[in-house]
Amino acid sequence: MRGDRLKRALQKAKMYNKDVAARIGVSAAAVSRWVAEINEPDDETKCRLADILGVTVAFLMGEDAPSEFYGGVELPGGSIRIPVLSRASIACGGHGNGGVDGILQEAEEYLTMAKND
Repeated sequence: MRGDRLKRALQKAKMYNKDVAARIGVSAAAVSRWVAEINEPDDETKCRLADILGVTVAFLMGEDAPSEFYGGVELPGGSIRIPVLSRASIACGGHGNGGVDGILQEAEEYLTMAKND
């Protein structure tokens, strides 16, 4: 499980480690270890985490992400604007190169799509 994804989901849900821990029945320290990627919860716990935080297990595992995680912007009328990124931009987006924010600044093209809730 990706700790950065869990941290982001916690922030978006406005929850602390102790809040999630209490709902799942583990210690806050266990959740901290998941965020730090020291340990990983079992599959059942990942499903419960995803439900509590309003994300998918795939998101927590790093397999997909809601558009707002990558800089998609919701537009009036229920549309969303998503940046189109080149492989070169993604490959060069490490910590020393501006990360995701640096990549998003280089996006030259955007897709506008209807938002599915």
